[in-house]
Order: sequence, then C-alpha cells, then structure tokens
Amino acid sequence: MENQLRDKLYDERFARDKERIEEHERHMKEQDAERQKLSELSIRMGELLERHDEKIGEHEKRIEAIEQKPGRRWDMVIDKIITVIVAGIVAYIVPALK
Repeated sequence: MENQLRDKLYDERFARDKERIEEHERHMKEQDAERQKLSELSIRMGELLERHDEKIGEHEKRIEAIEQKPGRRWDMVIDKIITVIVAGIVAYIVPALK
C-alpha cells in the first residue's frame, strides 16, 4: 500500500514536471521564432538605412550643384564683362597704333 501511494505521488510529480518541461519547450520555440523574426527585421532595417544613406548622399550632391549654379553664372557674367572690356581696349588701341 505504501509503495502504491509513493508510486502514485511520483507519478503525479512526474506528470507535473513533464507538463512544466513541455510548456517551457513550447515557450522556447516561440521565443526562437520571435528572435528569428527580429533578426530578419534588423537585417532589413540595416539594408533600408544603407539605401537611405545613399539617397541622402545623392540629394546632397544635387543640392550642392543647385547651390553652386548661381555662382557659376555670376562667374560667367564677370568673364564676359572682362572680355568685352579687354576687346574694347584692344579695339581702341589697335587703330591708334596704325
């Protein structure tokens, strides 16, 4: 009788322990799946950030080119004015030398 009670007690403990272990294993599998998803998301996020940085670099180059355009135009105007002045001086001096 005592052996039967002890066996019954062991069986109950074993059943509870087995249930806890199975629940723990299910929980671990769920965590593994979530960890895998997080890993994939972090990889995707890294790729998106790289593309974003590339686009920002392209935009910076375009903005810089746009900002420099008026300065280049002004330089061209100055060059034209200097050319006209030099041409006028040369045109004035050449007939006087003859």
